[in-house]
Amino acid sequence: MISTLKSVRLRWLSPAERGRKAPPQGSRYFATIRFDAAPFADEEWSVRLDDLQSSGGGSEAVVSFVSDRAPLDALQPGVRFQLFEGRWPVAEGFVV
Repeated sequence: MISTLKSVRLRWLSPAERGRKAPPQGSRYFATIRFDAAPFADEEWSVRLDDLQSSGGGSEAVVSFVSDRAPLDALQPGVRFQLFEGRWPVAEGFVV
């Protein structure tokens, strides 16, 4: 695993939005990330979120890619993304 380590803020989608009933429990969470804008909009990558701290419908965490082939420059401040569990988005967020 490579060490990208970027801070992110998340908003978990509600069950009405086909999201989760509650944010994940624990301080570590794995998901698939898809970026909202070019040049990475057509790609998806596995990520690990550490130090996950939730409050209300939002969370803060530190994200890193699982693959050493992932586009490290995709995690720039302000970049927006969605997190997926399977084919459904469960959170949206941005890099701090």
